[in-house]
Amino acid sequence: MRRKLAIASSLIIACPLSTPIYAKASDNKVSEDKQTIQVTAKSRFEVNQKTPISTSVFTKEQVKKLNVHDLQGMLAFIPSASFSAAPSSKDRSIFIRGIGTVAHSRGLEPSVSTVIDGVVLSRGAQATSDILDVDHIDVLKGPQGTRFGKNASAGLINIVTAAPTQDFHGFGEASYFSGNEYRISGGISGGIIKDKLAANASFLVSGFDGNVHNDFLGNTVNGYKHRGGRTKFLWTPSDRTKVTLGLDYIYSNDNVPNGIFVSSAKTAYPSGKVTNNAALQAALKNEAITPTKNNNHISNDTYGYTIDHNGGASITLGSGPVNFLS
Repeated sequence: MRRKLAIASSLIIACPLSTPIYAKASDNKVSEDKQTIQVTAKSRFEVNQKTPISTSVFTKEQVKKLNVHDLQGMLAFIPSASFSAAPSSKDRSIFIRGIGTVAHSRGLEPSVSTVIDGVVLSRGAQATSDILDVDHIDVLKGPQGTRFGKNASAGLINIVTAAPTQDFHGFGEASYFSGNEYRISGGISGGIIKDKLAANASFLVSGFDGNVHNDFLGNTVNGYKHRGGRTKFLWTPSDRTKVTLGLDYIYSNDNVPNGIFVSSAKTAYPSGKVTNNAALQAALKNEAITPTKNNNHISNDTYGYTIDHNGGASITLGSGPVNFLS
């Protein structure tokens, strides 16, 4: 899966020339006293309480505190937003206020648009893997077509990654969990030419063996392997001009099962009448599968997985007072 950012290339140019869109790093933080949050719902930094759009913000502090690194995990903590999982990353959907795209096809545009650093993704599922170096995420509820196009009729997920800083700093994180699940990430940021050029770079390596046992093949599924990197270059040729070059790439290998049986009964719609399915009960018993809420066994003669190579480049041009982040 390749992100197409422009015709016959992987490049997008945005020119917000009317208003400044820059802010110092301190402007993005949550004030402990006043609970003031800066958002970019209207393509500029504003106080969330003064933005005339129903918006929820997920900050980098929450990412660290809750230890979530993808949209599926983040949306679980954002009101009115939800995530529909599927075996293939291409079939995953985002819903806002219960509205989203149910059918999946390369020819269908989602009704909830996903934007990373101003680049609109053709399919929201492109952002369902790990998101590197998040600064904050704005969830805009309701139609946003006048600002973000026709595929934002139900809302928008606006992902903003960290900008380069002139002050040098770096970070590194490593996590390990049961089931041989791990995540290693790190990054650096700093100035290359004082007050003119700065850059940052980050990477991640993560994986999970899985927690569902396929008794037929004798292996474990519902795991993943993710590898990726992101870098930004911030060039300020003058006091009122800013040029940002962004490059990113992520590899995803997910082996999600098609489904796990938690019951052998069937429920009629809309009456809600529940009846036992004797044929399914016999088939599951023959495979030694017990359908319960805690069932983590399947019996499939195939091994399904999806591999995505997702990357791109973007150039953003802006005018207005330039404040280097520090």
